[in-house]
Amino acid sequence: MAGDKNKVIKAYMDEDDDKYVYIISKEDIILDRVRATLFWESEDDEKWAFNIFSKNFHELDIKYLIKKTENKKEEELIRKWIKLMEESNL
Repeated sequence: MAGDKNKVIKAYMDEDDDKYVYIISKEDIILDRVRATLFWESEDDEKWAFNIFSKNFHELDIKYLIKKTENKKEEELIRKWIKLMEESNL
């Protein structure tokens, strides 16, 4: 499973059922989409990543996002989004 195992959540399908799924963190989903954006030059992946990022900005672990970037381009894109969110006061 991708992402930090400590950030994975167990989500039950129904409160009366024993069925569940494991879900990686929003931060790890964002990082995955950022990597797809840069590797595939995918505008759709960038839109999805920024959508998740912007809608959850105040709850995200920004230090974790920066720490887990794998290269300079990933970090630059995340920092660009942080600046955009801070400047727009969203």
